[in-house]
Amino acid sequence: IMWYGAARSREDLFRGLRHLPFSKDLRQSWQYNNLMYLAAGHVLERVTGKTWEENVRERVTAPLGMGSVSFSARDALAGADVATPYDQKELDEGGREVRRVEFREIANVGPAGSINASARDMGAWLAMLLNGGKGPGGEEVLPPEAVRDLLTPQMVMPMVRDPSEPEVIPTGYAMGWFTDAYRGRFRAHHGGNIDGFSAMMCVLPDQKIGVVVLVNMNASPVPDLVMNHALDRLLIPEGDGARRDWSGETFAKVQQARALARQGQKDRALTRVEGTSPAHDIAAYAGEYEHPAYGVVTVTESGGVLTLAWNGFALPLEHWHYDVFAMTKVEKAEMFEGQRVQFTTSMDGAVDSLRLAAEPTLAPATFAKRADARLSDPAYLERVAGEYTLGPQVITVAVRGTTLTMSVPGQPTFDLVPTAGGG
Repeated sequence: IMWYGAARSREDLFRGLRHLPFSKDLRQSWQYNNLMYLAAGHVLERVTGKTWEENVRERVTAPLGMGSVSFSARDALAGADVATPYDQKELDEGGREVRRVEFREIANVGPAGSINASARDMGAWLAMLLNGGKGPGGEEVLPPEAVRDLLTPQMVMPMVRDPSEPEVIPTGYAMGWFTDAYRGRFRAHHGGNIDGFSAMMCVLPDQKIGVVVLVNMNASPVPDLVMNHALDRLLIPEGDGARRDWSGETFAKVQQARALARQGQKDRALTRVEGTSPAHDIAAYAGEYEHPAYGVVTVTESGGVLTLAWNGFALPLEHWHYDVFAMTKVEKAEMFEGQRVQFTTSMDGAVDSLRLAAEPTLAPATFAKRADARLSDPAYLERVAGEYTLGPQVITVAVRGTTLTMSVPGQPTFDLVPTAGGG
């Protein structure tokens, strides 16, 4: 959520990393993190003095003739032949509706997956890997040892095997590739998902096989099952009983997952404490709340209803229990439905922060409530500047830039810090 939908630069995202707590010690276990790919791309930019896009274009896509490649949704939409993104919406009365969705711009986290390309151009990328780093004319695009390192497992992953798929034995994670043994053959693969699109690519280096599947449907299982179908047709003779009905089996699993999701929606209310009320008037929860890594969320109140704005999403809140509110279902932001927000109260009795689960493996992140913006406005602050008497002492309050200062005879000058309660 640090980058999804956020209008923040790579530099800003990179600098925010220092404020994210670890959920595990370094190298303790394998964890997938898009922000680490962002970090690698940002380091490349600092070292080379060129953007990540310029580096990829000059070093990879241009030598391979990958003419359809673009690095942002904006540039992709400017092309002449672009797939339209779709997703499936679960209907309240049952069933599903396929609908068109907007392109999600993720150029700010580009190194983690903003490349748009055709199946033909992706084939050129896989062919280069299968050819030991050589391009279509035999020129070296990547050194052979670099290709070898890319596809060599570098990190042990939990060996979680699906007993219903004995054909697949997980082995680890390489440099941007999951690795496993598929029917006894080494396979490196990686998928991707963003609003309205799903993708999968794999290589079997020893068999010189590469497969890429691109689908214009959100969170679709089709890329995985098409990959397995393709590999079975290439590896297993026709008529051999070892081939599996990946489509039928995947459909059954999808149906089961949807049923569990619907049940999960119903079960959410089991943790709700009925008969409670907020500790403050609803308007007291409104304001801007800031986290040093996740940025600013804005809570507004209208007609007794709170709305939380975050990364371009407007999310209405309903009272859940005590000072906890839940995000309600909103068109184009269904992924936030049920997310809970807890407001906290200071020792002085004012709402001073909110907590929400930005990362499910960690405690909720705390966003501190910002003071009223007027308390940093010099013109507004001038209204309270002057001399004040406190018993025998005269206290001088003055404006310095956007800050109020307080001078007491015989003491250093103090900077006054505005509080979320308005003082």
